[in-house]
Amino acid sequence: MKAVLFDLDGVIIDSGDFHFQAWQIFCSKFNKNITYEKFKKGFGQTNRDILQDMLERSLTDEEIQCYSDEKEEIFRSIARGSITPIKGAVAFIISLKEQNVAIALVSSTPRINIDFILKEIGLEHSFHIIISSEDVSEGKPSPECYLKASQKLDREPEDCIVIEDAIPGVQAALNAGMPCIAITTTQPAEKLHHATYIIDDYTDIDPAWLE
Repeated sequence: MKAVLFDLDGVIIDSGDFHFQAWQIFCSKFNKNITYEKFKKGFGQTNRDILQDMLERSLTDEEIQCYSDEKEEIFRSIARGSITPIKGAVAFIISLKEQNVAIALVSSTPRINIDFILKEIGLEHSFHIIISSEDVSEGKPSPECYLKASQKLDREPEDCIVIEDAIPGVQAALNAGMPCIAITTTQPAEKLHHATYIIDDYTDIDPAWLE
């Protein structure tokens, strides 16, 4: 059976509103206004890319780290106690674990947020490996994150399948040579048409796709 590589936001949880609020609070300190449309364009990207786009200037590595830490602290303070998993996600992950399927979490999110979120929803010990923003030099749609995950699982790319919700994430999976299941939690199906399969929820997954 294929190894299953999960994105986090939009695939296991829907924390978009919390992140949007956090970005609004953060950007207000710089007298910047962020629209939801601009926010959505950053789905799947690292904070390095998002920050420079939001603030409309180049930033030093020190600034990026400082600003990223500040924004994510705002996110955690808003989201604490309010994060809920996407319907069917936890049951699907538990089912894969019971079948001894290799599973990985591959996200553009900083590791501190990943650990925080997984603990909030009771999945902190569920994944064989976790790839976070600190583990890669390029954000999605670069395939780096998924290729690194497959290497750590000792699997060939074609022996993995990715579950994504964002356009850059779908492209990252395909760029890595992996089939991709796109779930329509944050984007309509027509925008995800490049994916190998498209689902509305986890009950739509055909077990044959994982073989």
